[in-house]
Amino acid sequence: MFSKLLVTVGWFPILAVFIWGVMNTWKHHAQDKYNEHIKYVVLAIDVPRQTEQSPKAVENFFTAMHGGKSTITKKERWWIGKFHPIYEFSLASFGGKVQFFIRVGDKWRDLVESALYAQYPDAQISVVEDYAKAMPLKWPNDDYGFFGSEFKLGKEEYRPIKCWSAFEHLATKELKDPLAIILEQLSYFKEGENFFIQILVQPMDSQSWQKEGEEYIESMFGREHKKKKGMLSETLGGFMEEFGTQTGLTIFGGGEHGEKEEDPWKFFKVTPLDKARSESIMRKTDQIGFWTKIRWCYWAKKEVYDHGPRISQIKAWSRLFTGSNELSMVDTVTTKGDYWWQRLWYHTRSRKISSAYFNRSVESGAEHYIMVPEELASLWHFPAIGVTAPLLSKASSRRTEPPSQLKTTRDEGLLPSGAVIPRPTAQEELVARPRTALEGGEGIVGEQINIPRPQAPTTVLRQEAPKPQVTSRESEIESNAQIENIIKEKLEGSQVPKLDIPSAPKAGVPDPIRLLIEKDVEMEDLGINPAPPEE
Repeated sequence: MFSKLLVTVGWFPILAVFIWGVMNTWKHHAQDKYNEHIKYVVLAIDVPRQTEQSPKAVENFFTAMHGGKSTITKKERWWIGKFHPIYEFSLASFGGKVQFFIRVGDKWRDLVESALYAQYPDAQISVVEDYAKAMPLKWPNDDYGFFGSEFKLGKEEYRPIKCWSAFEHLATKELKDPLAIILEQLSYFKEGENFFIQILVQPMDSQSWQKEGEEYIESMFGREHKKKKGMLSETLGGFMEEFGTQTGLTIFGGGEHGEKEEDPWKFFKVTPLDKARSESIMRKTDQIGFWTKIRWCYWAKKEVYDHGPRISQIKAWSRLFTGSNELSMVDTVTTKGDYWWQRLWYHTRSRKISSAYFNRSVESGAEHYIMVPEELASLWHFPAIGVTAPLLSKASSRRTEPPSQLKTTRDEGLLPSGAVIPRPTAQEELVARPRTALEGGEGIVGEQINIPRPQAPTTVLRQEAPKPQVTSRESEIESNAQIENIIKEKLEGSQVPKLDIPSAPKAGVPDPIRLLIEKDVEMEDLGINPAPPEE
């Protein structure tokens, strides 16, 4: 009977797996074709040396990257191969010179630049050639050695790694930048050593992963969630349960079984560690998730190739982020060569990981995982003001904007619409100043050669307002004195009769004091008789 059932129904799972594999193969083929029509640009980012922004600014920047997500229909996904944008945030070291890069499709370039300028107004962004082209893709190579790997999350995706806020002092808010250790290490690379670290980020279709973290927290505090059964499991489960009831046998967990009782005191048994872990999970599930893959490559000339210390350095950096979750290297991807059987596929893995890095592949290699903006900003952000890596590329000047009320010639209506301002000729561009022979003129050293000043145009586009004369303080005083004299002469020459108006007595001032300070007051006016002179 079992053999008949296997022959009748057993082919169905095999056919389902085959159809699913064909559909995914076609989808990847369609996505490759769709990706060929996307023009990508690589942006080199230089941040001013005196920036005081914390990784919170980059966290906001990563959150804004979710704006590139759009609604994709089933036809667009399975037939056209459309997918959400894939951003690359990388850190590269060429012989010790460290540079931040962002690779993005030209369609989403404005989104990236505006979000970055919003957090770093003085940043300098420039389009450069793809830095990954410098890495060889064919291995073994006669001139270079190669080592590469990928990072994965060691535990469930809803558990966060140690984020940048944990490196901030609670009282002084001073940040002990976790990126400082890798920047210092990359700055000490020798000439001919190169290191690339790549973080691929892609918006997710849905945020259903957050429910897993919420259910874990609720189960930790004594509230269990019953998982919903699918149509197939409910059908098979009911069949097995009925079969067990009729025969008294238990097949695949069917039959009579009691439900697990909930512990009403579990809430009071929560330890401080469980509480801290649940808070960190809540912090992650409250944010937007991205599909993420972290890949790194070390390649150098064979004269200076030394992968042992370099691997230790990248491991030391990754250990800084060990918290509720951790970053660990993927053994199935890492180019190990410690044993003879590992050396058999060493160059094959080197070709796979270098090609996946160059193509920015999310599907190649280990499976991608979920990270939130706070985690991404902890791994990739611009260094704090206290990080002094010697060869880190930073902007040497600040970018300023022109005044908002600055008017152009066309705005002022001085030129008709469609008019073109002629460019000056080469002779007109020369500054009318004496030039010496050292500057390209003819004659003996020190001899001045006067170049004739170009003639001014006869048409005056704009008549400048007269500038106010700037006078000194002495001339201003003399002018005021002259004005007072003129007014005095006018008053003296007028026929207006003068009236003698006695000064009003000042209230509260004693008479002796009034006699001293007021000119028109005499002793007789105050009723004081002067003493007769002595004989």
